Amino acid sequence: TTREESVPLIFELLSLGACPAGVVLPLRLATPGTVASMSPARALAAAAERGDLVTLHELLSHGADADEPYASGYTPLYFACECGHHDCARALLDANANVNRTVNLNWTALASACYCGHVKCAHALLDADAKVDKLDDFGSTALNWACRKGHVACARALLKAGADADKAGSDGQTALVLACRRGCAECVQALVNARADPGKTTPGGENALM
Repeated sequence: TTREESVPLIFELLSLGACPAGVVLPLRLATPGTVASMSPARALAAAAERGDLVTLHELLSHGADADEPYASGYTPLYFACECGHHDCARALLDANANVNRTVNLNWTALASACYCGHVKCAHALLDADAKVDKLDDFGSTALNWACRKGHVACARALLKAGADADKAGSDGQTALVLACRRGCAECVQALVNARADPGKTTPGGENALM
């Protein structure tokens, strides 16, 4: 299968709820007891994914690296934001985790938070100066993902932080087109309030008015 042939299948999986940079790891099965036998990187990732703030603080206070990746570049900050643990995300950012570090497919913690609809995580990342208009390997921004999934609170947070309401993905689709396709009237209104151009046309001749 070529890259071009794979794209429709990928987006079909995304429409069914698959996470673009998701990784299946047994971290959620970890308990405070088993964490003690893990490497520091895995233990910190497990605590972040489970939302175990006490263990996370304990590991950081004993020198665990807040930015050390576990498995294919996935960081504790990514795990915390994918799972919606904003308190863990803030603790990691306070410990100098790189807010703009990318994982598989050039995916960031901000893109993951907005794809999953975790607005408190998005706020934590934006407060730490996350790049709002970064394109991933799918050619999408965090705003594109938020509108594709209908997460209006995340879309509003991104727009308030200065996200480009008209920035198109590599396929030429804007957040407004994606919000219209989703049928998310609140996302559409937020984008219109941010002066998104409803007449901006994709390479295929589509716009938000069609």
